Amino acid sequence: MSASTPRVEACIAEVMAHYPGETPAALSRYFEAVHQELAPLARQLEHELNTKMGHAGEVHDRLQAQVEEWRRRALAAERRTNWLLENPSKVLDITRRWNPTQGSLTEYLEYQVRQHLGELN
Repeated sequence: MSASTPRVEACIAEVMAHYPGETPAALSRYFEAVHQELAPLARQLEHELNTKMGHAGEVHDRLQAQVEEWRRRALAAERRTNWLLENPSKVLDITRRWNPTQGSLTEYLEYQVRQHLGELN
């Protein structure tokens, strides 16, 4: 019995047990019987495969969307980091305007950078 197709192999073995013999008539009965048993099994297996492929497609789409979201966030973070590195005088001005009542300096700076980059519009 093949490990990769146990249901098919079991079906064939079961039919073989019911239709022994090697004469042309016995083989004809065996082939007809195995066909009658394998046809519905093949349809069932194809349906299961299609169902699983559909689920795999859904998972792929969700993963692709997540990757795109991470890419978008990474690019936005890179843009902010580059702005900070390229505008030290503006960063200094922003930090001088910061007041502790406005929350943490990090949050305030991030907000100001996002505002400068037009991400808040």
